[in-house]
Amino acid sequence: MIIISLNIYAGESSAITARQALSKGDSQAALINYEKAVEKDPLNATYRKELGKLYLESLKLASHHFQKGVHLARGDAELRVLYASTLFQSGQPEEGVRHLETAVLLRPLEQEFYEDLALGYVTAGRLLLEKPTRSDQSAQKKRAHTYLQKDMARPYLLRAKGIPQLLEKRKAQINKRHLRYWSGAPYLGITPKIQLYCGQAAVLLGDQKAALHYLEQAAQDASLKEEAELWLGLIPPPDNTNPCGDTSYSSSCQGSP
Repeated sequence: MIIISLNIYAGESSAITARQALSKGDSQAALINYEKAVEKDPLNATYRKELGKLYLESLKLASHHFQKGVHLARGDAELRVLYASTLFQSGQPEEGVRHLETAVLLRPLEQEFYEDLALGYVTAGRLLLEKPTRSDQSAQKKRAHTYLQKDMARPYLLRAKGIPQLLEKRKAQINKRHLRYWSGAPYLGITPKIQLYCGQAAVLLGDQKAALHYLEQAAQDASLKEEAELWLGLIPPPDNTNPCGDTSYSSSCQGSP
């Protein structure tokens, strides 16, 4: 009991410091101290609400500066990737994908931008699939909403699964005389991260064969093994497939990590 009381006291002390920082316009100090308050008193809803508001303001501020930066330097691919991340967090997946696609066009031989794009496609698909329905809607309207979500998400998931083909197309366009500069290193290869994202997209699309192929490859990378195996666990047994041999990506999505 004494330890709990001390933690509550320490949490309130940090919260007071945070409120004082806010009154002086020091949002960074407020953020640090509300984080301390939540750490000491994790059951205090007020601290979490205030911390969430500060995170939201920080996201808006970051997005604003990235947007201005993109306007000033339209050819900066890294800046577009950073801006895209804030767009996804603020619920604007379509716009986020657009900037990731532009980044790839700006730097078509940069491996990491294809990984970012694959992740962006999967993220957009998941955000659209998992968008909640209103609780007061009728069952018929909820079903219609679900079908609309599938239709909106499917193109993004298909594009994620198609990243390896895009890479092969780009590789074929490289001047063969320039390949010596890539000696000893892969160029535009299908990396474990791309395999993971392709596998995730395949799970959500119900493409069991592609999901197994990509996720088993991704699981060979120690840093991705746990996540890849988690997604492998979402693939239904073969006897649950439909006559076309594909599972429903809407049902796979229900238990997605």
